[in-house]
This record gives sequence, C-alpha cells and structure tokens, in this order.
Amino acid sequence: MARPSQHTVLVTVLDGRHFFRKSNSKLYIQCRFNNEILTTDPVDHTPVPIFDTELAWDIDTKVLGFFRSQRVSLKLIVYSVDELNKRDMIGYIMLDLRGAPGELEERWCPLVNAKYGTAFRPEIKVLFAVVPKVEGKEEVEEFLARGRRGRESNKEQQKKLRDGKPGRERLPSGNALTLRGLPTVTPRFSLSVELTDAGFYQVGSGDTLWVMWITIAFAENLELLRDHSLTSLDSTFHFYFPFLSNDITTEKFNELTDPNFAAERVSIRLRGSGEDIRRFIEELSNLIIYFCCGDIVLGFADVSVKELLDDRGPNFQVVEKMYNLYSMKQELPMSSDGKTPSIGLAMSITKESEMEGDLEGELSKLQMDEEMDEDDQGISFNQRSAPAPVPAPTPMDALSGLGDGHMSIMNFETVEDVSNEGSRVDDRTRREERAIEALGDPKPADATHTEDVNPHWQHVRGHSGMYDKRTTAETTYPVNSKQYQAQVHITPGILGKPPTTDAAYSKNPYPHQRQPRAPPSAASASVASTPNSTPLHATPEYKVALELELWRAEEERKFRAHLRLRETEVLEQLAAEWKTREREREAILKKKVEEFKSLEHKIQDLATELETRERKLRESELDFARKKDEVERDARRVVDEARDSARRLHEEYKHRLQVEKGRVAEAERQRDQTTKEREAFAFQVSTLQQQLAEIRSQAASTPEARLQEKLNELERTITGLNAKVDGEKRAKKYYKQQWVKSLKELAKCKKDWQTELANRLERERAELERLKHEMSGKTPPDVLETIKRDLEELKLRASTASKGASPGAHQPQKVVEPIDQENYDPQILVEVERLARERDSLVASGVYTREDRLVREIERRIRELLGGN
Repeated sequence: MARPSQHTVLVTVLDGRHFFRKSNSKLYIQCRFNNEILTTDPVDHTPVPIFDTELAWDIDTKVLGFFRSQRVSLKLIVYSVDELNKRDMIGYIMLDLRGAPGELEERWCPLVNAKYGTAFRPEIKVLFAVVPKVEGKEEVEEFLARGRRGRESNKEQQKKLRDGKPGRERLPSGNALTLRGLPTVTPRFSLSVELTDAGFYQVGSGDTLWVMWITIAFAENLELLRDHSLTSLDSTFHFYFPFLSNDITTEKFNELTDPNFAAERVSIRLRGSGEDIRRFIEELSNLIIYFCCGDIVLGFADVSVKELLDDRGPNFQVVEKMYNLYSMKQELPMSSDGKTPSIGLAMSITKESEMEGDLEGELSKLQMDEEMDEDDQGISFNQRSAPAPVPAPTPMDALSGLGDGHMSIMNFETVEDVSNEGSRVDDRTRREERAIEALGDPKPADATHTEDVNPHWQHVRGHSGMYDKRTTAETTYPVNSKQYQAQVHITPGILGKPPTTDAAYSKNPYPHQRQPRAPPSAASASVASTPNSTPLHATPEYKVALELELWRAEEERKFRAHLRLRETEVLEQLAAEWKTREREREAILKKKVEEFKSLEHKIQDLATELETRERKLRESELDFARKKDEVERDARRVVDEARDSARRLHEEYKHRLQVEKGRVAEAERQRDQTTKEREAFAFQVSTLQQQLAEIRSQAASTPEARLQEKLNELERTITGLNAKVDGEKRAKKYYKQQWVKSLKELAKCKKDWQTELANRLERERAELERLKHEMSGKTPPDVLETIKRDLEELKLRASTASKGASPGAHQPQKVVEPIDQENYDPQILVEVERLARERDSLVASGVYTREDRLVREIERRIRELLGGN
C-alpha cells in the first residue's frame, strides 16, 4: 500500500466537567498548530459545557514526521469571555503528536494551571487522532461512521489552512510592537523585478501590461484587538502593509465599533508575460496587513496572494474574501457571541486594456445616469396588467475604479430579494433610510415601508458598515384596481450628491416625474395602417385610450395625495422621536458634564501631586548630579593610579622578559652540549652491553655455572619453606593465646553464674520462710503440704544446678495443688488453679524465673485470693 502524501490531524472537543457556573460568560477552546489558529464555537459557562466541535488540520506527511521528531504537541487553551469581551484563560491541555493513535479515541484530559478552586480539577473530553487524508466520498462516509462527531468550526479558517504553508513564522510575539520594529521581509524572485521610469514593474522579459489592485473594503469587530494597557495620545487607527518596498497606509479612522474609512484601491502596474506574472505571484506567496493605532501594531492578517491564480487555466481570478485579524501574541480574539476581528479584502489582476475598457464603460454609464436623473431621485409610473418581477441583483459585484470621486465597493456577501405579496424590495440602501439615519431613527426600515426586510441584508449592513457609493434601491408599491395595477419605482442616484433638506422634501418631494409612454394597442396600429380610414380622434380605440389616460391621471393625483399624507405622518413621527432623543441627549450631556467636572478636580489634584513630585525629582536630580561628579572624580583618580601601576608593571616585566630570554638562550646552549655528551655516553653504554652479553654467554656454558644456578634455585626454595614455617608458628601461638583467653572468660562466666544462682536460692529461701510465717496460722494443711513439696522441688533443683547442669535444662514438673473444695468458694478455686497453671508454664519455659516481676505478681494474686477467703 502506497504511503499517503497528506494526513489530517483531528481533534474533536466533545464536552467538559467539573467547571463552575458563571452567568453572562462563554467558554471556547482555541488551538494554534502549524501556524494556523482554530477555535470552537462559544458555549455557555456551565459546570458541564458541551462544545461538540471538530478541529482539523491538513498537513504534509514529511512535515508531520518532522513535527514528531521535534516532539511537537498541540496546546488547547480554554478561554472564558464575558459580555464585555474580557477574556480570561481558564487552563490548557497538551496533546502529544507522537502518541496520536490512528483512529479516534475518547479521553478525558485534565486542565493544566486551572484557575478553579473546586474539589475536582476541570476536565475536557476530546477525540484525538492522526489519519491519512481521504479524498473519495465513500471513504469519507466510512471514516465518519467510526464515531466522529461534531461539526467544522470556522470554515474560512480551514479554507485558509488548506492554502497555507506549514512551518512558517509570521511575526515575533509582543504586546507593543511598533512599525519601526516590524521585520522587513524581502521576497526573493527567480525572475528579475525592476521598477522602470515609466512607473511599472518589469517582471521577466514580457511586454504585456497588467494591473494588480488590492482594496481593503471594510473591517469589523476591531474592538476585540484593543489593548487597554497601552495609553497613547493618538487615538486614530489605520491599516498598513508593505508591498515591493512600498509602505501603503489606509485612511485613518477613530471608531472601532463601527469603523468608517474610505475603501482606497491600490493599483500596481506590472509588465511581463502571463507565465512570468503567475510565477511572480507564486513566489510573492503571502501579504501581511497590519492593524495599527498610531505607531503601535495591534494585530495583523495573513493574506495568501496565491488565491489569485486560477487552477483551472492560465487566467487570474478575483478574490473577495474576509480574513481574520490576529493579535500580536498570535492569538485569535473572540467575543462572547462568537465574532472575531476580520477585514474584507478584494484582489485581482487584469490586463491594462481590459481595465481601460471597463473604465470607459463605467464612465459612459455614469454620464447617462447623471443626464437622466439630476436630483438623486425620480418617480415613474408603469401601467401594466400585472406587476413585473424585479430582477435579482448579482451575488457579488466586481470592483471597478472610477477615479477619486467615483470609487465603488463591492458587496462581499450574496444579497437576495424578498417577496411579500407581490411587492419586492431590493437589498440595497434606500434614500428614505439615509434620511432617517440622519435624524437618528433606530428603525429606518419601518419608517417608510411596513413590509419585512431581509434579515440577511441587515446582517451584511450591520457587520460591514459599508455600502456601495453608487447603488440603486428599488421599492415597488402595488395599487390594486379593477383594470390594472400601477407600480411606483423610487430610484436614488449617486450617494455622493448632497441630500435634500426636510423643507425641500416636504414642499416638492418628487421634483421630476418621468411618465412612460403608453404602448400602442394592436387595434390602433391596424387602424393607422389603413390608408382610407376614419380620423384618428374619432376611432373607439382613441376614446378608450383617452378615458384610460384620464383615469390614470386621476389615480395619479389620488396616489400623490396618499404619498403626501404618508409623508406628513412619517415626518411627525420622526419629529416626536427627535424630541425624545434630544431630551435623552440633554440628560446624558448633563451627566457627562458632572462627570467631567469631578474628573477635572481629580486632574487638578493630580497636577498638584505631579508638581510636588517634579520638585522632589529636581532635587533628586541635583543630588544625583553632585554624586555623579564625585564618582567621576574618584573614577578618574582610580584610572590614573591603575594606568601608572600598569606602566610600572609593564616596564618591570619587560626587563624580566629580557633577562629570561638571556637565560633561555644559555639553557638552550647547555642543552645542546648535554645532548651531544648523552649521545656519546649512550654509544659507549651500548658497546659495553654487547661485550657483557658476550662474556655471559661464554660463562653460561661451563659446569660451574650450571651448578651455581641449581644452588641458587635450592636456596630460593629453602627460603620459601622457612617463611611458611615461621608463619605456622606465629598462627599456632596466636590461636593458643585465644584459647587461653576463652577458657578464662568461660571460667569467669561460670563463677558469675554460680554466684548469681546462690543469691537467687538465698532469696527464695528467705521468701519461703516469710511465707511460712505468714501462712502458719491461717493456711490449711493441704496448702502447707503443697508449699513443702514446692520447697523440696526447689532444693532438688538447686542441688542439680550446683552439680553443673545448665540453667535452662531443668524442666520443673507441673504441680497441681490439692485444695479443699469444701472450705473455698468454687470460683476462687478455679481462678487459683488458672493462675497456678500460668505460673508453672512461665517458669517451665525457662525464660522467667521465680524472681521475675510477672511470676511474683501471679503468686501475690494467689495469696490474696486464698487469704481473702
């Protein structure tokens, strides 16, 4: 089986446990691998959050092997974001790429550095595997059947992942990277790229002129990249990107929640063949766009320029796409509702001839529109039997440059028409909405028209905040009648013209009315074609047309009256809302004024404190300058002394070096002489050794020499035997001393044991005498007999021990004391017998004697039981 060229790293985040509940907060997991960041969808911050999201990276097999050799791990960071978009890291888990299985396996991974103080550490259940990339549909379904759950998160990021290259570092991490500290990356091209005097770049050797343009159309959710730790006097923001040693900066803007900046087209003229341009784009690779606040970089977007290349042919394609903005820590911020900062970008490469043709077409179209509509607005009445459907706009408008005053911006998302009972509303901007926005109405769509508006259109408008500068909005109003229906088309013109005021709008809301001609009927056409016919004004068709025109004029008058009435109601409603808004603004203004006054007092106190600190700082600076002068004087003095010492040492060592050089020369001369003498002596020694060897060889052949050799061998043998005899004697003497010492110690031990035994017998006799005196008057005769037998037994034991028996060899016989059961209580007798057996067993073991405390305690207990009774 062939080795697959690509693999897929799959991480499916299922759910978690042991989290704590935090209201108004969301949880999401983010992982950065192979320079791509994937994020799960935000979920509620509950004890058991359910993510159920799959993260996937496509990676080349060679790169995967390199990552495994470098022990690369996947770090999944768990973030918590509140309703104010404040992010806090809860903890993270590490997944070792080397230990990734070939099939998905569930595992619970505890969070590292968890910021929870709960009894159990929070854990996350994940499915982790590295599988070969599957291409066929059947293989995909088979793999999904193994238990892979979840859904893909952030499709735009995964599409960007498939187009990117692994292992490339974007930017150094940092919180406050400035534009001057940005790394300058100059791409290397295999072709020659030179800027000519004509204002274009010559790529290769071709002669075809091309125009490459890049447009940053809009941006959204930029407030997520704001760094509150940075304080800058310049609160303006802009985008910046370098291209072929050119620094390109967009128009500055102040608002991050709703950024409003002009979409400027950057055009680069290139000359070269199609193949050279394609190779130039491939080697250009990526374009990094920076989001800056003044001179400080807040984030960046990585744009792949290779998307301009069309894989299906040699042509180029238009790229209209949204790219994520990453922070300088190479992280992707996310709000509580799952939004990420991004920018809308458009790129394209076209031939200069096609560009000029498109520009001429747009200019001619613009001139025609200006001639037909001078005031931005016109009303036309079309008489027809049934309302004609409004054509749907194109899903994506191409960008076309019309100069500085007529620059258009495309719609980056598909816009669809909405039908509502015969009336259609285009999803573009209306003239009435712009007037309502100027007055501050929160719901512009409901002020002039009561039908529903496509929520997708509102989403596009709310997210991008940008519109086409030259758009057309068409609103259709149906007017039901018995004979026909009339439709009113309100067509705003170019948005760049000044809007009409409310007064002019109320006096003459529709200054120009263009009434289309009524199409001639078939009957009138046939009458006109007859040469000998009745006059035209006397024909019945003309009368019907005249009545129809009179009826149309009456309906037009009624409809104008209806529009004026509707306009009056809308203006009254807007005026009331405007007054309400003004009162609210005045209250807010009053509150802000009070806040600013308190802030002014705080600033004055702070200024006083700063003056005091400045005075202290000035005094400290004077003190520092004085101490600095003293230190410099001391340093100069020390340096002078060191210089003098160094000079003296240098002269001294220089003299010593000369002396030593002379000594070395003399030593070398003596060494040479000694070497010569040594060589002469060595020659003499070698000669003498040869002579001595000859003499020894001659002497070894005589009988005296052989006898002398045997004699020497016998002497060596005798010397060895004598040494052995001396050793044996010394050992014998040592063992004899040890034996005598052992006998003395044994005699001493025996004497000590006999003395101890005699003392013990004496104590036992004294104890027996005492017991005899105590028990003489109250002890029964049987007990006395038992005691006598014990005494006899002790005497026998003592006599036996005195004869030389070992102390533990004597085993006393068990003596059963006969006790008169009639004179004693049966329970006492049982207890006495038990104690006597225990005493005898202890003594018989040889470990205890009569003098031990335990045996004496048992005997005392027996005496107490017998005496008490």
